[in-house]
Amino acid sequence: MSERRYSPLATLFAATFLFRIGNAVAALALPWFVLSHTKSAAWAGATAASSVIATIIGAWVGGGLVDRFGRAPVALISGVVGGVAMASIPL
Repeated sequence: MSERRYSPLATLFAATFLFRIGNAVAALALPWFVLSHTKSAAWAGATAASSVIATIIGAWVGGGLVDRFGRAPVALISGVVGGVAMASIPL
């Protein structure tokens, strides 16, 4: 059998797709989780709003980091930090 090689562009598309799916699921799941545990729409709304605010601040700070260090290292580190943050939610 021949070894299958994937192009860097296909790898980028696959990684971006998986990353965005995870973010979209988290944007829906976190407020729902808060609503189911607190029974408070206000807390669920605050959770959704804090997610949007964190995204805006992260984009602002991340843009400067990308300019300084490059796209690949910043994307790798932000992906790992985001994954650890999501994994720590059930704790």
